[in-house]
Amino acid sequence: MLKHYNLGNLVEIMIWTYVQDVYRFIPHDVWAMYGEVFPYVWSASAFKGAFGETLSVPPVKPHLENNLAWLEVMSKEHGRFREFRGIALTGWQRYDHFATLCELLPAGIPSAALNMLTLSHGYYNETWMQKLYESLQCMKSPKYSTFVNLDVDPYLWDKMSWCFFPGLAFFKMTERLDGVRKSVLQFLQDETVKKAWLTEYNVRDRKSVV
Repeated sequence: MLKHYNLGNLVEIMIWTYVQDVYRFIPHDVWAMYGEVFPYVWSASAFKGAFGETLSVPPVKPHLENNLAWLEVMSKEHGRFREFRGIALTGWQRYDHFATLCELLPAGIPSAALNMLTLSHGYYNETWMQKLYESLQCMKSPKYSTFVNLDVDPYLWDKMSWCFFPGLAFFKMTERLDGVRKSVLQFLQDETVKKAWLTEYNVRDRKSVV
């Protein structure tokens, strides 16, 4: 049907997924089918807005892994097409129009910078480390003589704390918000589960002591 209506000469498709295993959702036979119909193709990844509907800041590592996976897939599949046009680095603001906003743009700027540099260079390593720090207006400091470590600093709150990119104040606020949220959840856990005066039973029957 796609060939019958000559869609390959009318549209350029964009193939998107935000997981590390791209072939899980877009297997080889799908690529083969697209290659028979469409001479031009795009892919799409994300730097924010893909790993939790209510997150306030993007977890950088899953986004990086997705972009690295797309680089590998594009390298393998480009021969099926006349041209693999490129990749769109998206940043979702909410999952749909009935959902609340997630990961506002200022909170995603470090992730955007890191992932854009990864895609533009075609790899991820410390050779372009200084470009990252310069793009985010980071201070001249020994702190920025080493590369980011996403295993210990998954949101880049620590590494980017001495940078001055637009939206830095909001980015730092997400770290404080995370701390407050964890404190509240821990308080509720302590008071409603570990202690015996504010359990569901106490709340339901309105019986407790102060």
